[in-house]
Amino acid sequence: MDCIEFYFSVGNIGYFFEPIILKNLLLFSGYSNNYILVLDEGPNWDYFILLIAKTGLRFSEALGLTPRDFDFAHQYLNIKRTWDYKAAQSDFAPTKNKSSVRKVQLDWQTVIQFSQLTK
Repeated sequence: MDCIEFYFSVGNIGYFFEPIILKNLLLFSGYSNNYILVLDEGPNWDYFILLIAKTGLRFSEALGLTPRDFDFAHQYLNIKRTWDYKAAQSDFAPTKNKSSVRKVQLDWQTVIQFSQLTK
């Protein structure tokens, strides 16, 4: 897995993380907290965090992904819809704008991890 860094905020507190890789665990050592991504126990939110960190997808775009959106042969994701998590009746929704419909390149490590997960 290549080195990645990401930043996110909760409320008014921001967190900046640098990864430390240990076998199947990805430890994000942050200035405020430490969080370990566990990537060997089947589908969980840690895969979601990894996908957002590696691709830069918007939260709702990542929620709107289905296994059909992954093209493992060509190593990319098809972003064509989002998940409207704010509505009273959550459902798929169009992307933010036309340019948000796109293909996002995936590195080979991410392809391997998600291809095993979607089997």
